[in-house]
Amino acid sequence: MKNPIKLLHLRIACYLYNQLTDYDDSYLELSKQYPNLDMNTTEHVKALIKWLRSWGCRQF
Repeated sequence: MKNPIKLLHLRIACYLYNQLTDYDDSYLELSKQYPNLDMNTTEHVKALIKWLRSWGCRQF
């Protein structure tokens, strides 16, 4: 690899992207409601599937 990306540059880019978009808002909202998702709980599974579908995941 000729010019590998430096970790600091990646960190800065991720920080700026997060500040300029609402990229992870839905994830943060899900993690507040269900900090420890339990796949044996119907409510948690439904919330996770709803979140995945909001991102365009249709494998279920």
